[in-house]
Amino acid sequence: MSNTQTRHNMTNHDLFLKTATLNERISITKQLNKTSKQRIMTGGERRTQAWSDAVANGNDSLFLTYLRAKKITRKQSVEYLSDMCPDDSLVYPKWLENITWIKSSFSTNLDYLEPDENYEHIPFYHLLLNCAGHAFDKLAGQLTTNYASRISSKAANQLQIELIEKLSTICEQTFYNKFQVFMNETCPSEKKNGRDQYRSYCKHLLEHGGVNDIFEERPILLKLIAQATLDWINNSNDLIVRFFDDLSELNTSFWNKNKKRIEIDLVTLAEVIKHQSDDYLLYTNEYAAIRYTSRDITIDATLFHLAEALNKENSTHKLTFPKCLLKDTYGWIEFSNTAPISRPHSSSYLKNAGAFLAFLKVLGFTPSTQSDFIGFGNSITLTAPSDIYTFKHNKNKDSKINIALLKARLKPGNLINAAQALYEHCLLEEQNKTCSTTVDHSLCWDNINTDEMVVAPVKIPHRSTQVPTKDLEMLSKITSCLIEGYSSYAEFLSQETLSLILLRYHNILQQCGATISPKPNGFYSLLLRKMCHPKCLSDGFEWSLIPEIISRNSLRNGDSSINFLLDEEEKKFLLELKTPRIDLLDRKLNDPKQQMLDKNNTAESDRLISKNTEWINKDKRLIEAAINPFSVFNKKNRVVNDRNKTNTLRERFCEESKDIFHGVLDRSLRPSDKLTWQCLNLSYDTNEIILKPIGDNLYDGLSGIAIYLSAYARVFESEEAQESSLAIISDVFNRTIVNRNIKRIGICTGLGSIIYSLCCISENIGDSQLLTKATDLSRLLTDEMIHDDLDLDIVSGCSGTILALLKLYRMNNDNETLLKAVTCGNKLLNSKRYTYNGHTSWIGNNFKQSHIVVPLAGFSHGAAGYAYALDALSEATSYQEFKYAAEKTVLYENQFYIPENNNWASIKSNGQLQTNGKKLSQWCYGSTGIGLGRIGQIKYGASNKRHIQMQIENAKDGILGSKIHWADDSLCCGVSSHIEFLSEASKVNDDENLGQHAEKKLLHLINTRRHCGAYNLGDFKGYDIPMGMFRGVTGIGYTILRRLEKSLPNVLIFE
Repeated sequence: MSNTQTRHNMTNHDLFLKTATLNERISITKQLNKTSKQRIMTGGERRTQAWSDAVANGNDSLFLTYLRAKKITRKQSVEYLSDMCPDDSLVYPKWLENITWIKSSFSTNLDYLEPDENYEHIPFYHLLLNCAGHAFDKLAGQLTTNYASRISSKAANQLQIELIEKLSTICEQTFYNKFQVFMNETCPSEKKNGRDQYRSYCKHLLEHGGVNDIFEERPILLKLIAQATLDWINNSNDLIVRFFDDLSELNTSFWNKNKKRIEIDLVTLAEVIKHQSDDYLLYTNEYAAIRYTSRDITIDATLFHLAEALNKENSTHKLTFPKCLLKDTYGWIEFSNTAPISRPHSSSYLKNAGAFLAFLKVLGFTPSTQSDFIGFGNSITLTAPSDIYTFKHNKNKDSKINIALLKARLKPGNLINAAQALYEHCLLEEQNKTCSTTVDHSLCWDNINTDEMVVAPVKIPHRSTQVPTKDLEMLSKITSCLIEGYSSYAEFLSQETLSLILLRYHNILQQCGATISPKPNGFYSLLLRKMCHPKCLSDGFEWSLIPEIISRNSLRNGDSSINFLLDEEEKKFLLELKTPRIDLLDRKLNDPKQQMLDKNNTAESDRLISKNTEWINKDKRLIEAAINPFSVFNKKNRVVNDRNKTNTLRERFCEESKDIFHGVLDRSLRPSDKLTWQCLNLSYDTNEIILKPIGDNLYDGLSGIAIYLSAYARVFESEEAQESSLAIISDVFNRTIVNRNIKRIGICTGLGSIIYSLCCISENIGDSQLLTKATDLSRLLTDEMIHDDLDLDIVSGCSGTILALLKLYRMNNDNETLLKAVTCGNKLLNSKRYTYNGHTSWIGNNFKQSHIVVPLAGFSHGAAGYAYALDALSEATSYQEFKYAAEKTVLYENQFYIPENNNWASIKSNGQLQTNGKKLSQWCYGSTGIGLGRIGQIKYGASNKRHIQMQIENAKDGILGSKIHWADDSLCCGVSSHIEFLSEASKVNDDENLGQHAEKKLLHLINTRRHCGAYNLGDFKGYDIPMGMFRGVTGIGYTILRRLEKSLPNVLIFE
């Protein structure tokens, strides 16, 4: 062996060592063990501990469980992950064989640096052009001369653009990091504009070996570039060869119907346009277009034939699916770029869309975003049916479908989501707009490829339906047309004569392959973005530990081999920088113990093709609520009975309570036997009304509604209310315990809100199992989660978590619960405090981002909330440091009290006091919330009661005065919070007059609502639309119930 060859092999081995992933190290070690090679046993313990930290957060017991699932011991792990020596028997991965030409493509003279509109959307594309050119040369060299010569320059350029986009996504963070350093070194004080410095940077990297220097520092970057480039060469080769090999079949299947003779040997590939993640649009020189996909299109072809069969039986609504040409591992799909002739708001178009929705529901397709639909001729069809096919049923005993995967797709509200997605698609077509819901892990940029190039704020897109509230008549028309089409076609599909057709194709579909993403794309996007960060690109083993976090949920849920298999499949995709798409029929994921799915699928198909059409009426209501929620909230349709003025106050409160209760249940949706509501919010960015499913939290979600229903059950001994409350909170608990998707820990919008809600419901209905569930949820709250909390406040942060845990501790007397509360308290004490006029308090991260530089006064996000939480914790633990911190925080807040206003001043972002304008007195801000916080300190705190009592008097004077302002009738921002404060103050002060003031305010609130037809709920005047506890109807209902049953806990101080 020559010295040159030896040096080359050594270089490859060094590069392999630096970039070897966890699985590669294990595989190579097993390979070496088979050949009885001696190994250096160093580094294994360190890497094993790092693995444990990544997958089990350092928990040795959970890590051993994980290793058992992988069928290795800890001792073997140490052995497998030890350092490796050079060995001639090692078989290196394919990408290493191509390193030489890939590295050389980044060392070149750069003559052309002017902007090119074909590439200008791609960050740092100048650095990648040469690599893409070399890659295309490699591709052309693999093709026969006949095929290579029939690719147009435009198509070749389009293919290279796809590669450059891929490489840019991998490299952009590293290139930008170096670009910032370059700019600071070359022009630290000059004005940075134009492109001169950007050009100099690119020339520096390419002409002076700068990129290869980066590869030395970040070898993982070189590996990822090599792998992506080779994948592109192989995929492009497949696309081109398949296209020319299949031309005769394509002509027969698709193009001959135009009766235009196409000379197969003269056809060239004119354009190649990336259409979806696995799809391309191919145009020939004859302007014939075809859609190519590398996925299985058996479902697409089956739907085409089913639609043909149904269209023969129904002349009113014609389904349209593209024709398909199935091949072994890929497929060709008919493509139509003809825009719909009928506009989406025309009656015929919308009725056909409704019919299409009924078809999807019966067959088990669950589109959830507008991008799941695509225009086809004058109709709508599906973008990728295999991605949204839900009901899978395989009778092959050797190939059972993994239930864990199906749970990711079988969710309540599928019909609601599908109806909203279809409606949004129609709106976008009407406006000639497109809206991508694909979450990419690439960055967003401002001033791209210039001296002023910066990373723009990343906004992960999410689907939401914009309701055109300015034209309710048009909205009503759209809704009625969609429902008419839906119900008409659903009844057609329920005909007994169609049973055999539907069952035949249903059984075919059940055998088809389908794929899903087990987790939200946004989750994968964040992981993939982290995997491309320059700090993570130095060591292959450490880089490969990033996806290991996926297995944490499986470990928390117990030892389940099927879940671990699913985790490993996800990791394989991520290590290739791809969003996981898991095959539901993958034999590796079979679970022979799971029989439930077969039973469920059979019941679903039997129900949908039976003579019983009750499901159609239920679905019509769901669609109406999904698209036009105003229909179920319309005050004109609400009958308000006049009440006899001689009724007692208690009778009036009881009557109103019952009205609210029945209204809440009447407006509920029950998809898949789940109880939920739709939520309308005003988008302050677009001033549009946004429709979305209600969340799980206490503030405006299901947990708050469940507390209200449990309180109603307690006051009126209502079984219906109790069952509804239990159904809701059990569903919320199950979702939380399984998904573990915990973003915040506070008592209004985080994990604390569900813990607190379980405690309240347990107390209201006397169910000790709910208390056990609350304790189980509290165990999910790790020290790491508390440490990572940046919000800090009552609503979202650790201050609110303290109150939730103290509520639980008062009920379960569990020391571990109290210790977690102490950890939260210490987190707050150890967080940075900000000083104003010599006094200190905290600023949560959400307000730092809004450039608030002075800590706020008030309860929800300000000093009153911090003080109350710390004071209550001091009382529970006798730790004086919490008491002292609470007292200092009260002193901070009191400096903003303005006696002539009987209120605490608001604070502007620049630190100035808001002394004029509206004087807010709400739970969230102003005297009401501050007064309630002080009452909480008297009831549950350890501070000086006499001093705090004076501040309660100040708050009372403000609320009873005439200088205050509130937003609406709600608990958070309105008069309901005043009622709660006055009621609590009457107890603390032993003053019956304050209680009477509270009852008068409540009676006035009820009478106004009966006169106007609805409560005043902020952005939705005239409609009792918001359902939540703090901003909606159930909060007002709860306020009334607390007048009927004084022992109900006060949620505004989280009793």
